[in-house]
Amino acid sequence: MRNRKSEENNGKKGLKSVVSKTFDIPIETFSNVTQLTVLSNKEAVLEGCKGILEYDDTVIRVSGRKMEIKFTGEGLTLNCLTSENIVISGKIWSVEFIA
Repeated sequence: MRNRKSEENNGKKGLKSVVSKTFDIPIETFSNVTQLTVLSNKEAVLEGCKGILEYDDTVIRVSGRKMEIKFTGEGLTLNCLTSENIVISGKIWSVEFIA
């Protein structure tokens, strides 16, 4: 007996892989995970943000797709905020992932 849902997921993964290779886009772009890019200790780009839970100049806590992410530092600001992406700037001391 064949599992239709399993076949559908394999087809989706195959399509994602083909698109990723064809357009030279990282496959993670199509996944349902939160992606974090940290540039030195001055800036962090978070893709897959679902909401801001706490915000002041020393702590920013956000809800990701499957976890919370907490940034601590000094002079923290939100520079760019879209429906799912944020850019955090300032002096970032730590990043904590909370499941």
